[in-house]
Amino acid sequence: MNDMTKLQPMPWKTTVDESKLPPLPPIPRRRYLDEDFYQLELKHVWRKVWLLVGHETEYEKPGSYRLLDLDLAPVVVVRGKDMKIRAFLNSCQHRGATVLKEKEGCAPVMSCQYHGWTYSLEGKLVGVTQPDTFPHLNPGDYDLPELRCEQWGGLIFINFDKEAQPLREFLTKSVLDRYSPIFESPLRVVWRHAWDFNCNWKLPTDAFREAYHIETIHKKTVFQMIDCQRATTDMNHNGHDTITVPYWPKQAMQEGEWDAIPVLSKLAPLPLAATPEFTANVIEPNIFPNFSMAFQGVGFPIFSFWPVSVDRSRVEVLWLGVDWGDAPKSAEWETLIAGSSIVAEEDLGNLMSIQKSLAADPDKGIPLATKEIAIYQLHAEIDRLIGPENIAPELRVPDILRDFYA
Repeated sequence: MNDMTKLQPMPWKTTVDESKLPPLPPIPRRRYLDEDFYQLELKHVWRKVWLLVGHETEYEKPGSYRLLDLDLAPVVVVRGKDMKIRAFLNSCQHRGATVLKEKEGCAPVMSCQYHGWTYSLEGKLVGVTQPDTFPHLNPGDYDLPELRCEQWGGLIFINFDKEAQPLREFLTKSVLDRYSPIFESPLRVVWRHAWDFNCNWKLPTDAFREAYHIETIHKKTVFQMIDCQRATTDMNHNGHDTITVPYWPKQAMQEGEWDAIPVLSKLAPLPLAATPEFTANVIEPNIFPNFSMAFQGVGFPIFSFWPVSVDRSRVEVLWLGVDWGDAPKSAEWETLIAGSSIVAEEDLGNLMSIQKSLAADPDKGIPLATKEIAIYQLHAEIDRLIGPENIAPELRVPDILRDFYA
């Protein structure tokens, strides 16, 4: 059995005493349905906050790039010749065609296939087809628009707002202190995948911000490992939170019923994996607005939830593990990823039917248990950024939990 079960469950001290929580008003269903509210989210949330777009090991050499097909804008993230990773709008400054078309790859320059305008890996306009037909063109005025791009260890974030606070301030000191030893250590991408769903982006985000569902949806998988009834939540400023779910005592674990359990002891552990908090619990941080992690001793999936339209979303998973160097990837990873995929599909399997049911009876509210306070915090932070005065009164979620934030 996995060594992580040797210690008895010992949850982190939570900042939230659930017995002292005020009653949580129901979440209005129309927040998942209303086009005007969705446009407010795009303007005030998605264009203003830091968004995770990948890991530095996906950009191994100069010219390595990935495209982000976002509802906000087409974006390309690329490593320059100076080895710096940057983000640009994937839009030629002549008439707007894309400068890279493939989802990912490696290119010596970025070149528009429409009229051949060419940009360096640093975004500078370096070539114009038939330059004599643009006698007054100043190339420096037509460089690719660059987005802010900063890193937390190997994690890469972008921001559309040039005036936004630095990434490290957005993440908050408590989040950085707790998790930087992991993200600043050598990690590697193990697996990437994406699913598209006919539902609002907040539905999958909500699903990963509570442990209330574990006993029912995950009864034959992760419920064999963790005790959801003793899950705790602590909330940080800026919409971040952590859910801590204790492992069952060793004698309560069910061996052999889920293949993903035994392999955890056969892979290199993360930094912090031997500390009591990590040996006794699954630690699940959620970083506002759209990604969740589940540290599992040897690695972790990061789930990112992206808006496509008011009733469509994309869920991406980026699995990271301890870098194994030049050795071949261990076969145990395939078992762990397969098990993780089963759990993810359990989490995501209800989303489209939920969207339909919300639309069928849109005027009701969604009641929340005390174990679902992170969902309430997510919605309250959305409203804080939009500004309650900009939101129809029947759609507002007042921030009544601020006194519980770390």
